[in-house]
Amino acid sequence: DFVIIGLMCFQLQPILPLQLPQVAADAEFSNLPFLGWALSGLGAFFVRRGGGAVQPDPALRAKVGCVFQSGRPLEVFLEGLRSRGRRQLRLRTGLLKALRDIAQRTVALVPLAMSYELLPDDESMFREMCGLPRDPLRTSDLFFWVLRGIRGELPPIGEAFMRFGNAQILESSSDLDSVVSAVQRELVSNNSLTTLHCQALQEVLQKPDLDKVI
Repeated sequence: DFVIIGLMCFQLQPILPLQLPQVAADAEFSNLPFLGWALSGLGAFFVRRGGGAVQPDPALRAKVGCVFQSGRPLEVFLEGLRSRGRRQLRLRTGLLKALRDIAQRTVALVPLAMSYELLPDDESMFREMCGLPRDPLRTSDLFFWVLRGIRGELPPIGEAFMRFGNAQILESSSDLDSVVSAVQRELVSNNSLTTLHCQALQEVLQKPDLDKVI
């Protein structure tokens, strides 16, 4: 997801003055051979899940402070992890706490909802929903997936959609729970529903005219 967002910012630069964002990526990526080094070189920094949710995390605050002082946008996935059932996950507040304390001025939070018709890792997510352990991240898996894409061996996965929501204001006096709730509402309202999704729901519910109703 963060690669797609970075490419979008790069492609829109002739039209909109969008700087490439610095990405807050999961610390698991930092241990991947080559990929962790490449992501770091592209401006990503790595955070540990749950590190600042209960009490301040000095390492997280230092990293967020460096990014904020650079003046570049900060890209963060507040869910903290992927939804295995495509449901909206409750947003986390640890990074926003650090940002609120460090910024000492008004910060705009711009929700960006990403919707996919199909996911490349639907099969692995289904296994996890069945109670099997999650497959570990491996650089080799990404390499072979890209190679299959170059060869044209990947099945079609439909379209992807990105929609911006209304910006939410984060100030030093802001109530984080209220801000996060507002961001979550924007994400939910900007999800994209396609004909493919309606057809899949129609098959599950066995409603032949569901696509016409929706």
